[in-house]
Amino acid sequence: MVIWSHDSVGSQWVMSEATVGMERKNIVPVLLDKIIPPIPFNVIQSADLSTWSGDLNHEGFTQLLASIQKHCKVEMAKKSSEPIVETQVEPAPLTQSYSLFSSTTSTDEEAKAWKEVLTSNLKKEYKNYLATYPNGKHRKKALQKLRQLRRKKQLLIATLIIGVLTTLIVLKKLGV
Repeated sequence: MVIWSHDSVGSQWVMSEATVGMERKNIVPVLLDKIIPPIPFNVIQSADLSTWSGDLNHEGFTQLLASIQKHCKVEMAKKSSEPIVETQVEPAPLTQSYSLFSSTTSTDEEAKAWKEVLTSNLKKEYKNYLATYPNGKHRKKALQKLRQLRRKKQLLIATLIIGVLTTLIVLKKLGV
């Protein structure tokens, strides 16, 4: 499994492991942020968990489970020589975009916007603040908070994936 995020796309270790997975044809890509994975991984369908907040019916989460299930079936079929029925899962579209330029606004408007960000404490609001005020007074704090939220989400996803994989292993051993 490769988890693509703003941080991981620049990691040589992630690229190396993803390459091994792609060569073995057992890669399960996940988008943690609204990004396009680097070439050649951009052509592989990824489960989009960039907007996932724990909902078990979230489209990206169901895509992830389907992908894991598909790979488990492939491994089991290799061992038992059973035919495999594969399903094609479409990735969620990348719909959100951010402006690179800020409009001319007063520091009062920026202070008010920052106060609203702190009140809501939502990832979307921090991103909107950075899009509107890319060189704003609270830029560093907003970036730190986004990294903190991303790490928290990564930990949640990793814990969930470990749980799903553990369940699949137990079910396989039980013959279910």
